[in-house]
Amino acid sequence: MIRLFMSPWFVLLWACGSVLLVVAQSWAYLWIRSRFRSWQPVNATILESRVRSYNDEGGNYVRVPVVRFSYSYQGRDFESDHAFLRSFTLGPHFVDLSHLASKYTKGEMVQARLNPDFPEMCYLEVSKFDYKSVFMMAGLIIAIGLGSYFISWFISTEFH
Repeated sequence: MIRLFMSPWFVLLWACGSVLLVVAQSWAYLWIRSRFRSWQPVNATILESRVRSYNDEGGNYVRVPVVRFSYSYQGRDFESDHAFLRSFTLGPHFVDLSHLASKYTKGEMVQARLNPDFPEMCYLEVSKFDYKSVFMMAGLIIAIGLGSYFISWFISTEFH
């Protein structure tokens, strides 16, 4: 098993896999974001809009928008707490989206957009793409692959 991790091909495969994962994740977000404007507009009512503040496991102070809204489509009522279409993020302390909650007031009527193929997929707006998290995740996965290579090399030379 250690020989597998020592293979430069394994490290290359691991790196390519991580880059493909990041590219696929980014592509999916960017594709949905580009389609967002063509989705069916619906009237939505803001049920709740606030900023949730807390300390995460690392003790970092985090502010996260909480916006819930309701809407109707083809005679069915829906409720969502996924108001913002967001890209992958490593955590709420990487991107401060708390300002988004201040844009909406409880009881306010706003326009949302929903995917007609999946009416439960409805958003008020699209947030910016989080490049920092995407590249940090790719770097972390590549570092894990390289780390496993060097640890395997060290183990094999130490015990042989």
